[in-house]
Amino acid sequence: MTDVSDLDHPARIDIDAMMSLEHQPNSAPMRSHWLMVEDEEDVGTALQDFLGMHGVSTTLMTSAATLGATLRDGAFDGLLLDQFVGGLDLSLRLVALRKIFAGPILMLTGNTDPVDRILCLGLGADDFILKSVPPRELLARIHAVLRRTRKQPVAPLRSVTVDGWTLTHTTRVLNGPQGGSIPLTPSERDVMWLLMERVGVCVSRDDTSHKLYGHPQDSGDRTIDNLVSRCRKRVATLGWNLDVDTIRGKGYLLRGFKAVRPNDTQGA
Repeated sequence: MTDVSDLDHPARIDIDAMMSLEHQPNSAPMRSHWLMVEDEEDVGTALQDFLGMHGVSTTLMTSAATLGATLRDGAFDGLLLDQFVGGLDLSLRLVALRKIFAGPILMLTGNTDPVDRILCLGLGADDFILKSVPPRELLARIHAVLRRTRKQPVAPLRSVTVDGWTLTHTTRVLNGPQGGSIPLTPSERDVMWLLMERVGVCVSRDDTSHKLYGHPQDSGDRTIDNLVSRCRKRVATLGWNLDVDTIRGKGYLLRGFKAVRPNDTQGA
């Protein structure tokens, strides 16, 4: 029977469920260190204890006031971010966070609105997780994003160059022909790598999804579309266009990189 006290906090992480797993540690945990931002200290501490037992150590912050400085100064494998901290919607800071942090960002939320999920993924989050999920699912999703970011390169080359743009796989940095550089997230790097390696060839959605996530793309899933859109925006910051065609029913075709001329910004 559901405890009536739970009705007051339907989105809270199940702390009791976490603690019931205290004596069931993983035999071979995937170790990592994450920065966690959670303003409910009891929830944050319980989550910190549970994840710690399974190889995921965390630095807990109960305020986002020094989040940017902490990310710059620390060496974190990922960021576990409560969407609402101290009355602030931290999804609005995802774009700024992506400028200083290239690791995975998992957004924890009690918000079930699918529009927020789409927006967060489009702004730079790697996953959008309801606080009501079982603790082991959260742990599994942390491990899943780590497998994607730590997996072997999708191609044996260490770098690939198209139109003077060079992407280095290990550093996840895209260098422009005129000296500018763009740090990419692991997922952005992987999709750019596939497109640049096969420039002039249509890369199917299923092939892209297999390379990035190990399974075909689900119907209606726009994750890869969002990644391509994010890559376009990143290249645009250096005054260039990422010329990618989205071919309906097939996939993506990279034609190359094109410098933006002054009259390109005039309306068509």
